Amino acid sequence: MDPRMLSSPLALPGARREALLRLLTLLLLLIAFLGLRSATPNVPGTTSATASPAVSDTLTRTFDVAPGGLLDLSGQMANIRVQPGDNSTVRVQAIIEDRAADWYTVSFAQEGNTVRVEGERRESGWFSSWFGSSNRSVAFMVEVPAVFDVDLATSSGRIDVADLTGRVQTRSSSGSQSIGRINGTVDARASSGRLRIGGATQAVDARTSSGSMEIGAVDGPVSVRSSSGRITLQGVAGAIDARASSGSITASLTAQPAADSHIRASSGSVRVYLPADVNLDIHAQASSGRVRTDLPVVVDGEQGRNQMRGTLNAGGPRLSIQTSSGGIRLLPLENTSPSNGRP
Repeated sequence: MDPRMLSSPLALPGARREALLRLLTLLLLLIAFLGLRSATPNVPGTTSATASPAVSDTLTRTFDVAPGGLLDLSGQMANIRVQPGDNSTVRVQAIIEDRAADWYTVSFAQEGNTVRVEGERRESGWFSSWFGSSNRSVAFMVEVPAVFDVDLATSSGRIDVADLTGRVQTRSSSGSQSIGRINGTVDARASSGRLRIGGATQAVDARTSSGSMEIGAVDGPVSVRSSSGRITLQGVAGAIDARASSGSITASLTAQPAADSHIRASSGSVRVYLPADVNLDIHAQASSGRVRTDLPVVVDGEQGRNQMRGTLNAGGPRLSIQTSSGGIRLLPLENTSPSNGRP
């Protein structure tokens, strides 16, 4: 065979050349069809106002509200930031960037004093998923009255909430969360990412599957769970319920609790700081590690190397501490230097 026939389709015999050209044409048409299909707008049948951004766009909406309302915002693949602004409006900016067009849709709706915002990624074919997903980003920048409840969720992105008065609820599948000092309650869930809460005047309930957790001063009870990551509670005035499957726990109790507290680490050490005048019944047990105290705990019976039962001052609500792998140490609250050493 003449080598020139292999260098170009035009060098093939007539029948073969025609068949090859037809195959190439069909492949090009198929690729074009898939690309158009993935970019076809998917207009949702809702009564809310819907906008489809261009290649790079900022959508801005302003809603008249009164303090004490609710912002309900859910955004796929989006970073969310909420901060206080004007006391009579909710202002939402949705910033969508992409080198391809029409891959994201945002809907806005208002029901009385509730503002709802939803960002969704359009359904796309394999061609768009493979070749059109780079340089995509979505960010929601929101201003609400200083007294306002917020309910935020993102499938993949960061959540930031500044100091507010009200109820704060957050959900993220992949991304860190940073919540300021909240005059109210906090309910936070993070599947993967660091979770930080500046503090709250009422109850805090927080969960993370993978990532560290740090919570500032809380005037009410605290309930926290971490599957993988350390837990730090910097100052709790109410009862503590803290559990870590893999990671250490450091907790500071700043006032006399009204109910029992439970701290458990499956794999990690536990360090608890207590005020000198707090009244507690203390039960501490370390399956593999030592139990130590720098406080005047009156031991009930014999104290072993890895367990302790006793009362602090007059006794009171129970403080139960357990760890399967690691040590336990009780320290006075004023002695909070990180140089104290490990339990």
